[in-house]
Amino acid sequence: MELEPFDQQRYVAEIATGKPQVRDGRLLSKPNMLSDVCVNRDALATLLYSGTIYPPQTIFQDHTAIGMGGRLRIDQDSIHYESDANLFADGGGASDDVFDCIDLLAESIERSDLDVDNATLLLSEGKDSTGIALALAQLGRRVPCFTFANADSNVEYVEFLARKLGFPLTVFRYQQMAITEDALDRLGSVFEPTTDQAFLSFLLLPMERFQGQTLLDGMGNDLYMGHLPSANQYHAMRLCSRVEKIFPEGVRNRLRDMRSSDHPSSGVPFRSFTECQGLYNGLSESLISASTHGKVQKLTDLDRGWKSHGFERSRALSRGRFLDNYSYSGKSIALAEMADGRVYFPWADPGIAKRFLSTNDQDRFQWPTVNKLMLRNAIAKRIDYQQPKVGFKAPLAEILTCNRLLVERSIDSSRTIGGSLKTFLKGLRPTSPRLSCVFLYTLWEMAHNQRVSVSRA
Repeated sequence: MELEPFDQQRYVAEIATGKPQVRDGRLLSKPNMLSDVCVNRDALATLLYSGTIYPPQTIFQDHTAIGMGGRLRIDQDSIHYESDANLFADGGGASDDVFDCIDLLAESIERSDLDVDNATLLLSEGKDSTGIALALAQLGRRVPCFTFANADSNVEYVEFLARKLGFPLTVFRYQQMAITEDALDRLGSVFEPTTDQAFLSFLLLPMERFQGQTLLDGMGNDLYMGHLPSANQYHAMRLCSRVEKIFPEGVRNRLRDMRSSDHPSSGVPFRSFTECQGLYNGLSESLISASTHGKVQKLTDLDRGWKSHGFERSRALSRGRFLDNYSYSGKSIALAEMADGRVYFPWADPGIAKRFLSTNDQDRFQWPTVNKLMLRNAIAKRIDYQQPKVGFKAPLAEILTCNRLLVERSIDSSRTIGGSLKTFLKGLRPTSPRLSCVFLYTLWEMAHNQRVSVSRA
């Protein structure tokens, strides 16, 4: 099987059959009780270290994955996989092709088989989901919306937009923080874990609200519209680039491991380029390797050659191709699997990506302070839009504190991580992103094993 460069769907295949399946909410078969026998140790180590798993690996030994621009062949249980190093190499020459990207998105949605009467748009004040809402309205379609009242969100703007477009809106305000037994049971049906800490909020949702629905998610355009770094990421990248000239890679790896701590700047200034872009959870590599008996996979080729690609494209290759595609999109895929629904990423249309890559860079972003210029302009033509998207600052400490017994139970019950990592985790504060990361994995593992036990009984 071969995927075109900008096909962003998550394809997995059972090695024994070689038949590819797409993760879009439909339930996929997976191994029974999780243990070191069926879990891919290298994939687990990579997931805990960087928040993603790189194709052709999946979390399971007996499954493989195909990523953007990948070529997969399975012969007698042997996996042969190749992947383009630079998705943008054949993007075509830049031109003065200026277009309205919301018009383009509306045309793509109209060509799709989306059942609008059975859909929910995950709406925020961000440009991506706002663009989807405007495209749907342009098509004369009214879709119910759902949003989170996070600490950094502008709920008033989301309510204004929904009213203006005539879209029904549900606001989740975190009135209860406990992860229910129903959510835990449904989590057992999720094919692969996601360690995106925003998924903690998804676990609190009333699942019946999404039962059988198609979820519309704004992920999918960071790859070609540009993905801005945070101020801390940009500062870390510049600092680490200077240190890179002084210390060899092996020395930097050892020093970063020594500086891994429960702090946002963990490992600075010894991170690699991709580790500065968010593909790093801050856990010590040696601790992960000892506790999983796996080897952490890294984007070493991109780390060495990112300057030749340029910062903008290298960030898109790392974040958009891997972390966004697996983990950030993965939380909506997982929600669809939990609700026996489907997930649809309108911006992930390969045709839209190719159209964007034919435009001049100055029409797409002003790096490193402004991105998605064409989308911003298309939105501004339709509504008064001034609210930038800041992030997804859910009350993680409150969620982890409320579910402390569940946190400890899931960590203790894990069959796939070792005692040293368990001890380290239980000593972390509830504000720790490291605790969120591994808890989401061990909770998924526990939910899977509980579902298997119930089915056997």
